[in-house]
Amino acid sequence: MKYRLFVLIVIAFLVAQVIPGSPNVVTAASVKAFPGAVGYGTDTPGGRGGRVIYVTNLNDSGSGSLREALTATGARTVVFKVSGTITLSGDIQVNNPYLTVAGQTAPGEGVQIRGAQIKITTHDIIIRYLKVRSGDESSGSNPADRDAVTLNSDTNVYNIVVDHSTMTWGPDVGGITFLNGARDATVSYSIIGEGLYISRHPEGVLAQTGHSLAMNITELSSSQHPTRITSHHNLITTSSDRNPRIIGGEFIDFVNNVVYNWRDSASQGNPRSVNLINNYYVKGPMTTKSGSLYAWTPKVESGGSLRSGSVYESGNVVDGFTTVRGAPTSVYASSRFSAYSMTGEDTARAAYDKVVADAGANRQVGGANGSFVTRRDSADTRTINNLLNRTGTFYNGVSFGGVGGFPAISWPTLASGTPATDADNDGMADAWEVTYFGNTSRGSSANSSSDLDADGYTDLEEYLNGTNQADGTTLPQPTATTKPPTAVPTATNTSVPPTVAPTKTQVPPTAGPTSTLVPPTVAPTATQVPPTVAPTITTEPTAPPTVDPTPGPGAAAYSYLPVADAMVSNENPGKNYGSTEFLTVDDSPTKQTFLKFEVTGLGGYKVTSAILRIYCTKGSAEGGRLKLAASSNWKENEITWKNRPDVVGDVAGKLGAVQTGKWYEINVTPLISADGTYTFRLHSNIGDNAEYASKEGQAGFAPQLVITTDDND
Repeated sequence: MKYRLFVLIVIAFLVAQVIPGSPNVVTAASVKAFPGAVGYGTDTPGGRGGRVIYVTNLNDSGSGSLREALTATGARTVVFKVSGTITLSGDIQVNNPYLTVAGQTAPGEGVQIRGAQIKITTHDIIIRYLKVRSGDESSGSNPADRDAVTLNSDTNVYNIVVDHSTMTWGPDVGGITFLNGARDATVSYSIIGEGLYISRHPEGVLAQTGHSLAMNITELSSSQHPTRITSHHNLITTSSDRNPRIIGGEFIDFVNNVVYNWRDSASQGNPRSVNLINNYYVKGPMTTKSGSLYAWTPKVESGGSLRSGSVYESGNVVDGFTTVRGAPTSVYASSRFSAYSMTGEDTARAAYDKVVADAGANRQVGGANGSFVTRRDSADTRTINNLLNRTGTFYNGVSFGGVGGFPAISWPTLASGTPATDADNDGMADAWEVTYFGNTSRGSSANSSSDLDADGYTDLEEYLNGTNQADGTTLPQPTATTKPPTAVPTATNTSVPPTVAPTKTQVPPTAGPTSTLVPPTVAPTATQVPPTVAPTITTEPTAPPTVDPTPGPGAAAYSYLPVADAMVSNENPGKNYGSTEFLTVDDSPTKQTFLKFEVTGLGGYKVTSAILRIYCTKGSAEGGRLKLAASSNWKENEITWKNRPDVVGDVAGKLGAVQTGKWYEINVTPLISADGTYTFRLHSNIGDNAEYASKEGQAGFAPQLVITTDDND
């Protein structure tokens, strides 16, 4: 009898391995949707082990379209051979379960959807690295009911994960909605909001002060309510209201999000139970309405009453205002609700840094070696820009530009690209397969269940997730290629200053591992030239100084981004390089870098420390030598070799060997004593050029000047 039972188990296992259309039985609940996934519903297999469907065109429907792929039946993974804009004439209804959408496979700057939304009415769905910017065009679906993504009101909607996506510009709800019986779902590391203010939505009119909503977790009737929903590490931005609204939801975990630039209210509602933990709330230029300066505002729908003890609030940070909890106090619970989906949350400040570095549809896999590159298109870059610089306004629909003083949305033209060669259409780049398998025979378009290391993640998933197919380990992080903010935040000296400094972890654990199969070209070596003013050289970024929540009198820390940075070259003495994404120092040909900082707010107190931080994008045997410039009377878009300022004094600091992908610090304390404008020059004495990220380079990696003061000295 035992032998027969064993045989039956083996047969069942083999059948599940070879029959596409059902999830692989080795992917038990212990195997997450992707490595590092956290939150309710992240045990879903999605389309694991099923067939592979390529999106080969940008058509609204038909063969090779996204609609055809998303509405197909059976377990399936959707990958892309095209990039650009897909304009829909109606919503895409995802009615069939076991689906993975791998937006990271789209070449160029990826795929964006306009004209309608994605409606999910089934279970076990994973969507990653997709952009849904629905807009309010009349040719699409009904604007009164058009969000970006909706988990529709059905008890059959569960095990849904939306990760690293962009969901904006919906005329009803700008981003994502969880309705009625939707349960066990997570949205993470996404950009959500910019709900349209004036639009074709019937309430999007000036007479009703616009619409502009970001995110809904809501029951529409008392018979069903959303349950076990997780929102973590998202940027919820520039929407008047519902950031999010939680009405009736039970066991909602709203953790480690950044909420920015609302008008009517930030997070609000009347849940059954919500854990509101370690979020970062930032007042923006639209946050002007009286009574809106609370992180959480208790609010009931008509005819309802507030539930007591329904909100557990802890560790939330407010920036630009002072009060976390809106009245009445009876709604707040004294302990966390025990049904909790997060396995160790970040502090609010750490979450802010991770969101800045990694939120949105910002990554692509598909290089010849299966490597990842980081990408943010112009719209997402602007959104992150606005947060960092405390800027940004509401947006109107396509035909309402200027109404109420707000601009109309404009979809970016996404850069095209060449997809990775995949002759057998198994979803994996041929070159990647040859590198790790020796041939391309392990997968097929009909069955993606092969799993070399038997860890529960298929070979295809290892490729999509950037993990090692031999042992499941995370491969190194990618080289960043996105652009940072171009405006400059001023110095901060508030009880909780915004962290504009970059941090080490560009790809947080829940992002899923990323891959670059080529190691750094310059190995780390000891500093070869001792500095004059001993610089602190770090191979890891250190946390930027911040004002203590209860600082001593006058004690403060300030973070500054450059107001201008540029390199100059004697090879092209009349050429301006102010818009380049990198800063170079070299001796052959001679290239020098100039960095200008405006230091304000020191209040006459003694400077106890001043540190210049720069991020290396190309290593060298010498990182450069720093001198103070005699003048700061230069402009980023005008400086050349011919008109560059002179320098004064001795070398103030030197960097020896520097390594790609590392942070370096130079102590410039002797050069800064008070408020003023300071320019530093970096040059090299060897012909092995080093490069650093400029403020036009990747978001979060611009140079930074960090100053601390103490009035007691």
